[in-house]
Amino acid sequence: MTVGKTLKNIRIRLGHSSARSFYLGHLEKNGLQGMNYAYYMKVENDEALPSPTAISAIGATLGRPDRRALILIYCETLFPNDKSLFTKGPQEKVPERVSEDTSYGTATSPSQQVLSQRQVAKILESIQHYALFLVIEMARYPVSIETIQKFLPKADVLSLVGEFERLRLVRVDDGNVSPVSTEVKFPPADNKALESLYAQMDLWAPSIDGMLSLQKQRQKVLVRRISERYLSLIARQTDLLVDLIKASEEVDPVHNDQVVTLNLSLFSGPVPG
Repeated sequence: MTVGKTLKNIRIRLGHSSARSFYLGHLEKNGLQGMNYAYYMKVENDEALPSPTAISAIGATLGRPDRRALILIYCETLFPNDKSLFTKGPQEKVPERVSEDTSYGTATSPSQQVLSQRQVAKILESIQHYALFLVIEMARYPVSIETIQKFLPKADVLSLVGEFERLRLVRVDDGNVSPVSTEVKFPPADNKALESLYAQMDLWAPSIDGMLSLQKQRQKVLVRRISERYLSLIARQTDLLVDLIKASEEVDPVHNDQVVTLNLSLFSGPVPG
């Protein structure tokens, strides 16, 4: 076990599926100072060993069992030849990794929400619903209904916001709209209704770019023969690209002034010849 893996296990056990959600919704919210998100990511990925001061600061945001587990692992890392000095008691084991919460319509943490099927159906009721949801969810601060209406002139924003508010997808305060959760998760497509909704969302992807006035940065189409070994490598590299995009938000939202969309498909199979 390492410091990074211990932190990741604690994060997931506390209901945060992403490092960003844990940093913003737990660490920063509970007073962590002197460590930005980029450095925290290095610590969790075991790319950097924090100072004792930094470990104490993280531990101060945790409950006693998690704090003790983190400090014990840190001490074992600093003094690998003296691990016996830091033997954990029966009630002080490092928390085991648990599966992500995939329950529908529930909050896995104050900043994260798993959508219910009813909420998904409302978001994907029309392309205007979907575009509005994306604008609100990606906003760095509350946005006025008037501003959104100018950005999405073909949508009846006031009416759609009302529909979202009734399903607790957004909150409205003095004409300004903000998401109920800073991070939402769509449930897995484990039934025909959700499969159909997600298929429709995929069909809307090219049109959404235009509705949000996004500029094309890259478009590549490539067909060629490769070996099975390289196919596995390419698949892993695409996963790394997705992870990079997920982790590329700056901690200070003022710097996050760009929105990107990625519609990635990789197909393979044998053909004659």
